[in-house]
Amino acid sequence: MKSFIYTKRLIFTITVTFILNASSIAQVAINTDGSNPSNSAMLDVKSTEKGVLIPRMVTAQRDLIASPTIGLLIFNTSTNSFDYYAGSAWVKLNNNVLAGNNTGDMLEWNGSQWLPVTFRYYYADRDQDGYGDFFSVIYAKGAPFGFVDNNCDSDDNNSNAGGLPPQPKYPDADGDGHGDPNGIPVITCQAPPGYASYYQDDCDDSNALIYPNHPEYCDGLDNNCNGQIDEMVTVYADNDHDNFGDPGNSIESCVPVPGGYVLNSTDCNDGNSNINPGMLYESCDGLDNNCNGLTDEGQTAVFIDNDGDGYGSLQSNPMAWSCSEPPPAGYALNFDDCDDFNDAIHPGVPEICDGIDNDCNGAVDDNVATVNTFYIDTDADGYGVPDVTVTIAGCSPPAGYSPVNTDCDDNNVAVNPGLNESCNGIDDNCNGQIDEGQATNGTPYYFDNDGDGFGEWSNIIFMCSLQPGYSSEGGDCNDNDPDTYPGAPEICDGQDNNCEGVVDEGQPTSLWYYDMDGDDFGDPSNTVSSCFPPNSSFIATGADCDDSNPDVHPGAPELCDGTDNDCNGLIDDNAINTYSLYIDADSDGYGDSGASPVITCDPYQYIGYSTLNTDCDDTKYWVHPGAPELCGNATDDNCNGVTDEAGCQ
Repeated sequence: MKSFIYTKRLIFTITVTFILNASSIAQVAINTDGSNPSNSAMLDVKSTEKGVLIPRMVTAQRDLIASPTIGLLIFNTSTNSFDYYAGSAWVKLNNNVLAGNNTGDMLEWNGSQWLPVTFRYYYADRDQDGYGDFFSVIYAKGAPFGFVDNNCDSDDNNSNAGGLPPQPKYPDADGDGHGDPNGIPVITCQAPPGYASYYQDDCDDSNALIYPNHPEYCDGLDNNCNGQIDEMVTVYADNDHDNFGDPGNSIESCVPVPGGYVLNSTDCNDGNSNINPGMLYESCDGLDNNCNGLTDEGQTAVFIDNDGDGYGSLQSNPMAWSCSEPPPAGYALNFDDCDDFNDAIHPGVPEICDGIDNDCNGAVDDNVATVNTFYIDTDADGYGVPDVTVTIAGCSPPAGYSPVNTDCDDNNVAVNPGLNESCNGIDDNCNGQIDEGQATNGTPYYFDNDGDGFGEWSNIIFMCSLQPGYSSEGGDCNDNDPDTYPGAPEICDGQDNNCEGVVDEGQPTSLWYYDMDGDDFGDPSNTVSSCFPPNSSFIATGADCDDSNPDVHPGAPELCDGTDNDCNGLIDDNAINTYSLYIDADSDGYGDSGASPVITCDPYQYIGYSTLNTDCDDTKYWVHPGAPELCGNATDDNCNGVTDEAGCQ
């Protein structure tokens, strides 16, 4: 006999009851199309819309199953694989590899076949308290001595501290730090990725903007998980914009907080942004700057005062100080200076019309004591008229006014002091003269500085008529020399006198030698042929054999220096600083007083010679000036001319 169950919705309790009671039923079919079960199946489940959901768990939960039966099947959410129990180990369903291992892991021979070896992490337990060090880990088949399978110890050098047992960590799908209390936890010390470390109180783990104590937004959601949606909170006015609210001035609102309001009510003076609980230091100003109920108490801070005007700034970190002590040199008790490199700018300075915030109140040119006078400028040419009855006062001129009042015709934009004169019979530049000086439509003239009748081409000016100091001729190549101009006679002076672009042309030439070292002898290989030396470094005498050394030139004294000083082609000949060496036969450092000297530049060239010639007996090494006088040897040991004198040894 066969029984069939055909249904679209199968209630679990009915199914369990049916299976328990239908001991005589050989086959069961669960489907939506009324078909019979397969002859080879005890349970035949068929659907084109839904699947079969078997138990899901992480590896740690799977390993806690007591005495699993061979063939037991679960879905491992740690490895995203189906695992079944094969009698001695869990195996992945898809590739017959031991569950928890990957293809390529080490294999071990069990006597009949090779099986993958299960490796895992083990942590050092130095203090032997049963809890391992998270930062000291190995990967092994089994735990070596001194290692455990947990990483719960934050102080592995003290068995009485740091150890915490593994705790359940709940899934945190939205990453807001709050876990889903309905999720399946893992028992571990450190929360793995995707799990919350401490909290398991999220009421919506799919939205990172929803968790307990989150600010309530006006978004139709219960952001703070308190069971209410968009409930109002008290927000407090922040009139001084220091992010601390006035406890006596509040409204009800939800997040986002309206402008000018904050969520806290801890400001004790909402009219001063330098007074709030966030101030780290007292300002030594007779006020309770940090809202702790005390005035100028304890430690304050001093601030760098670069310009020495008594007002500091936040150009560098403040320095801890005490209100009972005056600030040190270069520091101030406040940081209100808005320009700490200008001692004329700081709070309290009178504001002036200069486009700068002189008093550091955040406004430019406000409350100015002394203002400027501006004059009506009818033709809008930037110049007003001197009529004091039509003026206006301020820091900057309004439209139609000018700070200057020197226009001589305020109805003609082409007439004012800033214009050049034109040859038109009008005083265009308001200087009281007509057609004088430079004119935009005048004749070109050239400034003649040296009065030779020629000006430089580049120094041109247009005027209505020729004026003193100017010429109608250009082309002067040196307007500071009256002997230089086009057509001037050429002379031998190193100048282009006639402005033809050639210097000293047609003049007899000489050969000049470059004297680099200034010893009055030039380099014969570095010459210039001209009628005039190019500069003071060229001279008429050559023959210098080393023009980089002022001590080397013809006639220089020869020295023992390996150099031909006098340029005669010989080195160290007839040197003036030679050494006289005397033979020292007994090698006592003193030469024979009767020997002829050897003259040389190198005293080290001769072995057995000395520069001293005071030895009275060069056959005895103990006889020389300064030697001790010996008694009874009938010898003048110290060469002082006396034998065995008093005091001999």
